[in-house]
Amino acid sequence: MRTQLMTVWLIVVTFATIGTAGDRPLIAILVDGISDSDVAHLVSILETVLSREEQIHLLERAQIERVLVEQRLSISGLSDCDTIVKAGKLLRAEAFVLLSVEDGQGPKAEQGKSRLVRMRVAETAHGLRLWEGYETLEASQVEAAATQIAEKVRTAVDKIAQIHGPAIPVGIVDIHRVQLPEKYEPLARVLPGLLSARLGKERRIIMLERESLGTLLREKQLTEGPDEAFWNSAVLIDGYIQPGADKGIEMSLRVRRASGEEMSTLALVVDPNLPLTAVETAAGRIVPVVLDMPSSGRWEPAREAQEFFAQGGLLGSHGRYAAATVAFEAAHALQPDNVHYTGALFRNEWGARSSPEGR
Repeated sequence: MRTQLMTVWLIVVTFATIGTAGDRPLIAILVDGISDSDVAHLVSILETVLSREEQIHLLERAQIERVLVEQRLSISGLSDCDTIVKAGKLLRAEAFVLLSVEDGQGPKAEQGKSRLVRMRVAETAHGLRLWEGYETLEASQVEAAATQIAEKVRTAVDKIAQIHGPAIPVGIVDIHRVQLPEKYEPLARVLPGLLSARLGKERRIIMLERESLGTLLREKQLTEGPDEAFWNSAVLIDGYIQPGADKGIEMSLRVRRASGEEMSTLALVVDPNLPLTAVETAAGRIVPVVLDMPSSGRWEPAREAQEFFAQGGLLGSHGRYAAATVAFEAAHALQPDNVHYTGALFRNEWGARSSPEGR
């Protein structure tokens, strides 16, 4: 069955001219041409939840729609950094939250029980994606989905405030395996995600995803334009895992400025059965180098594992087996003794092999 996409764009717009909102960002929610009752219900609840937030001020829908009409702006193309930046300038906006509701494959989709809501929070100064995740859109769970989205918006608002001040963009280029057999590939695959999740808990660190890394690595971004200082302040991390002493595994990491300045090199022992320890150690050594201050991020591995597990479950039940594998591997790496996470990995692998698409 061919995947059908129904796109709903929910835009969170923070205007530069705050007006009567004081220091609170003005936020507007807009749905583009969708009459789906579940979506309308989701947006209505989300507006109600966000209106209770002291640090957020909701803008009237009519005001946002008027600006869009005057600028003849279409919001359906906000899919990459450049268009997000352009739209942000036209709207005088600082942030977008983009939602796409997708009818896909998998057990739940085939039974018509639910659809996936893909959520992205992006700031518009540089087009950086601050967060991405999925929620289920079921009539019985719309309120829970709206509450989850609102929580991510609150976190993003705090990050956005840092971008115009002391924030440092950090990107993990790659961590690959060297002279290690294929069985260590899952370890090499999961380490960048865990380290990114851990570093992202630091209030002043903005983690860069792949598309933003591509923008950063364009030579012109480092030599000219108004964003020169921001991009040159970025930090890149890359490294590899290899055989270490006493038949163990060693991870080597290089930390450098995007402008080329070497900042630090790290060598750590990695237990393949408990990579969380190495991630914690690496973060504890990287953060002081990047921020010139000790780590202050709140890292809750059990909660992180649960979130990865939940995301994997949503993706797998809708036929997104490859993406689900990444999430399940992260959950298992954080809590390897949890039999539910181990079982989910096997079930997802079986689902992928049984699927006609093999996804």
